[in-house]
Amino acid sequence: GAVIVAGGGTSRTCLVTQAAFRQAYPAGTPWGLPGTVEAENFDRGGSGVAYGDATPANEGGQYRTGEGVDIAAQAQAGNGFTVGWTPANEWLEYTVNLAASGTYTLEARVAGVGAGGRFRILVNGVDQTGLLAVPNTGAWNAYQVVQKTGVALSSGIQTVRVEMVTAGPSGN
Repeated sequence: GAVIVAGGGTSRTCLVTQAAFRQAYPAGTPWGLPGTVEAENFDRGGSGVAYGDATPANEGGQYRTGEGVDIAAQAQAGNGFTVGWTPANEWLEYTVNLAASGTYTLEARVAGVGAGGRFRILVNGVDQTGLLAVPNTGAWNAYQVVQKTGVALSSGIQTVRVEMVTAGPSGN
């Protein structure tokens, strides 16, 4: 996966070492953008490399059961699975290949019960969205799209991180 190199040689060595263990999921090929990346298809590499999760087990018990990310079956989700149980400070990373430099709209399909959930999207370590609110959709399977328009991105291989900054009232 691609990483941004900011700083001197020590930072460069550390980041390249981490990237050696990271691989796009599921086929090892970065997701082509513009397009859609399903949340449950975060990169390979394990905890601390491809994701950060508060619990070691997959609380939903579905799909990638050997990973700590909490995935449940969900008929209303785009690919039949949803990432849930997302308290503050959890994150997921995706290796993508952006076809052309330009100004884009970043979208996330989210659901939440209650108000207060906030997340952000970073590209190569740079916050591209600021804090985005997860609306109270009334049910865990009632989805709405949250957008950030006017995001300038460069072409090529990028690392996209979705960070859960605050949780809603039930902790998800």
